[in-house]
Amino acid sequence: MQENTPILPWNKCRYLTHTSILFMFPAIYSYSCRLYFLAFVACLTSIISANFWRNPVPGIRRDMDLVYSKLSFMIFFCNGIYYVRSVPYILIFYPGLGCMIWMFYLSNATYYMKKEYWWKYHLIFHGTVLTTQLAIIQSKAHVLYH
Repeated sequence: MQENTPILPWNKCRYLTHTSILFMFPAIYSYSCRLYFLAFVACLTSIISANFWRNPVPGIRRDMDLVYSKLSFMIFFCNGIYYVRSVPYILIFYPGLGCMIWMFYLSNATYYMKKEYWWKYHLIFHGTVLTTQLAIIQSKAHVLYH
């Protein structure tokens, strides 16, 4: 693939751009719960992800997304393991975690198999990230402030 060739055309990657922008909801919610570090992490995740998906070409923006998304995952994962304690959030977090890992795997596997629908798995992955982040934030806020 050439350096300036997008890995996905705009009529498809726009959905990934929009779901990346939706990561601002966990950022805003974290901030409203006085979880400022998680707010910062989620906000930066949204900005870096949307910045890549707006024009998904190989390069520094993609590298930043690939590295920072893993860091963000680890931060939220550790918070989830530590703070998700009540049954409703356990029922969101752990199945969501499994779905997230499975969708990420399918997204990558179908991308490398050159299947044109790979991005749909990544879209579902974004949705599960959003859902699990909200469950983690709510759980942590409940443990710390109630």
